Amino acid sequence: MVDVLITSVPLTYSGRVPAAPGLLISMIEKFGFTGAFYDFNIEVKDDEKINDLAVKNYVSDFDYIDRLMTFHVKKMLEYKPKYIGISVFTFQCVNVTKSLCTYIRMMAPEIKIILGGAGLGITGMNSDSWGPWFEERNLCDYWVKSEGEYAIVDILKGDHKNTGEWNQIMDLDEFPYPNYDSYLWNKYPDDLRWIPITGSRGCVRRCTFCDIHTHWKKFVWRDGKSIANEMIYQQKKYNNNFFYFTDSLINGSMKAYKDFINTLADYNQTADVPIKWGGQFIYRPANQMPDDIWKQSAKAGAYRLGVGIESLSEEAREHMGKKFSNDDIRYGLACQKRYGITTSFMMIVGYFTDTDKSIEEQMKFFTELSKDYTETIHAVSLGTTLGILPGTRLDNPKMQAEFGVIPGTNENNWTGPSTLEQRVAWRLKLAKHCKKLGFKMNHDDEQMLNLTMYIKRDKRENA
Repeated sequence: MVDVLITSVPLTYSGRVPAAPGLLISMIEKFGFTGAFYDFNIEVKDDEKINDLAVKNYVSDFDYIDRLMTFHVKKMLEYKPKYIGISVFTFQCVNVTKSLCTYIRMMAPEIKIILGGAGLGITGMNSDSWGPWFEERNLCDYWVKSEGEYAIVDILKGDHKNTGEWNQIMDLDEFPYPNYDSYLWNKYPDDLRWIPITGSRGCVRRCTFCDIHTHWKKFVWRDGKSIANEMIYQQKKYNNNFFYFTDSLINGSMKAYKDFINTLADYNQTADVPIKWGGQFIYRPANQMPDDIWKQSAKAGAYRLGVGIESLSEEAREHMGKKFSNDDIRYGLACQKRYGITTSFMMIVGYFTDTDKSIEEQMKFFTELSKDYTETIHAVSLGTTLGILPGTRLDNPKMQAEFGVIPGTNENNWTGPSTLEQRVAWRLKLAKHCKKLGFKMNHDDEQMLNLTMYIKRDKRENA
């Protein structure tokens, strides 16, 4: 019997170890409650039919959904929980969440349902939309739009107002280390069996296309030594030396970052099995990230970094609010190559400033980089196409008027300096060019599936 059973729901299976359940379980245990994790996502990782419900937005086999939900809810009920907390990680999880909540209500109406996570909003809609939607249909008892650590404790204590809003947590060092004891570690793919680690929340940047500031108003970070010490503790507890940061930017605070790498580098020097880690990074100029910091990062176990390049056009990045140049990219890659740190490029295709000419310029830059960095650039993720997310700086009538943008009925089908068809064509052209140069394309099949969906949806809405 547990007070709370935390579960995750699938979108398209990524296989990455989720961070939120471990954080929540340790927090409720700190306050005298009990919790466990049921990883719905990992349980259906080999089941392709779930994509009908998770991604395609319709159900092709109702008998299958009935069998699936009945089976898993029965397994959840074996824990005899008083509450079931569902981590709705992204808007693509919403359809599965609807079905799961429906079956929990039918099979165990006495259990209270708590929904939380960024997926309670949906791209193209107000971020408050889905919490009330579930509540009004009696598919949940509580919903949490903001951070969940204190919210779930308040709910368990009966001290709540169910507004969905809790104040941002400003001291991340007061959290206990996450509890991953109920995770099914042996079921995660070998190359993705990385322990999550959170060093900060929010972001030091406010890029035009990004909505992270709607979730965290301020950038807050942990003590760098504490981050390193947690990793050392978790490595010994779970016999795993690979970690990934959930942060928007690992090196958002350079002070915390330096304390972190210095502490971990000292540990790795004498450790039988050195710790390795990866996550999202930002390229900084040489005066902010000199060679010795790159060298120390490698000693500390920096393994694979994801960099939000977004565009190889300096004009586009300047408009986005990105504060690094193409020379900074060259410098960062040179340091990474020198110290054996790989990177993945995360990019946006079809920004407001993009034209046929700017796409050609980006192709030329990729050609230049391919001469020295095809191994250093582990993968290129071109994303799908630029979407205008609610609450972002792009979601602004003045900026849209500046570029002649006409918003569509969803975030993807806007028109203006380019059409959806043009943006898709650019994306295909860049992908073909990168593949020809020898770059690995990350999540390319999944992204092409999403593009196909966008085009079909756009045609329906314009019909």
